[in-house]
Amino acid sequence: MLDAGFVVDIVVRPDAAAGSVTSHGITWRFVEVHGRLWLRGAALWRATRTASAARRLGDNWVLVSDPNAAFGWAGRLAHLPTGIPDLVFVAKPGLVNRGVRTVDGHRVDELSSREDVYDILTSNPPYPIRWLEPDERGPNGQPCGITVDRFGAAADVTAPARWVTG
Repeated sequence: MLDAGFVVDIVVRPDAAAGSVTSHGITWRFVEVHGRLWLRGAALWRATRTASAARRLGDNWVLVSDPNAAFGWAGRLAHLPTGIPDLVFVAKPGLVNRGVRTVDGHRVDELSSREDVYDILTSNPPYPIRWLEPDERGPNGQPCGITVDRFGAAADVTAPARWVTG
């Protein structure tokens, strides 16, 4: 959960991203390849388009050019391959090493400040497996953030073979 009510399950590569998004209680799929974004989700179109447009788009993959589509998330989804690394892997001044602990079965160093908590693997490669924002709470009261898994694993992200324009 990146923000309260905004949940993603994604695969990110340097040139592409794909996965599912939930916002405003509606879940849809997306694929982004080289800056082109496709969305798929009949419920999304019913909630954000006219009835006739929603019927036309249906549950097809839709090539989206409007950054305000999908409750305003389309513009951000189109930039995930660069946005996630810029957000998670950028230097964060003021982090203090709070010591080693276990998160999801991994030994990590917890680095934290008032704004951020990073759990960094103690083994090689020492990449972050979780980033939390203690001041941004989800509906369950837990901090919002990102969990990174399958780091470095092969991921196949391809553009949809067939789509309509939206």
